[in-house]
Amino acid sequence: MIRLPKAETAEDVKQVVEVMEKYEKQFGADKILLFVAIESALGVLNAREIAQASDRVVGIALGGMDYLVDLKGAKLPNREELLYARQHLIHVARSLKIDVFDVVYGNTSDEEGFKKEFIFAKGLGFSGKTVIHPNQIRYINDVLRPTTAQLEYAVEMVKAFNESVKKGVGVFLFRGNMVDKPVVEKQMEVVDLAIEFGMIKGDEING
Repeated sequence: MIRLPKAETAEDVKQVVEVMEKYEKQFGADKILLFVAIESALGVLNAREIAQASDRVVGIALGGMDYLVDLKGAKLPNREELLYARQHLIHVARSLKIDVFDVVYGNTSDEEGFKKEFIFAKGLGFSGKTVIHPNQIRYINDVLRPTTAQLEYAVEMVKAFNESVKKGVGVFLFRGNMVDKPVVEKQMEVVDLAIEFGMIKGDEING
C-alpha cells in the first residue's frame, strides 16, 4: 500500500495509478492499493471524486497542518478549525465504505493529549489516526481496545438479540432499554474489535 500525499483532484490519483500499472506490469508486481491524504481546501471539496478515482483507493486521510495553512486559519484549542473537513471526509468515506484517518498529533510524548484527540475523532466516525512515531500505535490500540465492561455489555446484548431473533422478535428489552437492530450493530463493532484484539473468539458469540 502507498500513502499518496496532497491529492487535490481525481486526476492526481489517476496519474499515479497509470505509473503504478506500468511498473506492476514491468516487474510482475501485485496490485498496489492507495491510501490518499487530502491536505487542502480544494482536496476536501473534491474528496468524493478523489476517493472514487480508482478502486485501488481503500482509504482517505486528512492532513491537518497543510490544510490549516491553505485555509489561512489558526490552530484552535480543540481543533475546531478542522471540524468541517473532518466531518466531510468521514461522510465521504462512510458513503463509499472505505477507511478514513484523522490528522497527525505532533507531540509524540503527549500520550494523554493524543488519546483525548483520538477519542474525539473516533466519536466523530474516524476509523483510525495517522501516526508519526511507533509509540502512537500503542496509544491508538489503547483507545480502540474495548474495556472488560464494554465487552461484557456488548456480548450480552448480542446474545440477547440472537435469542430474540430466534423467537421472531426484532425489538426487545435489554437492561431496561428498548433495543433494535441498529443498536445491536453498534455493539457488534465492540465485539468485532475484541475479536481482532484476541480478547474473545467468534464462536463465543455465534456458538
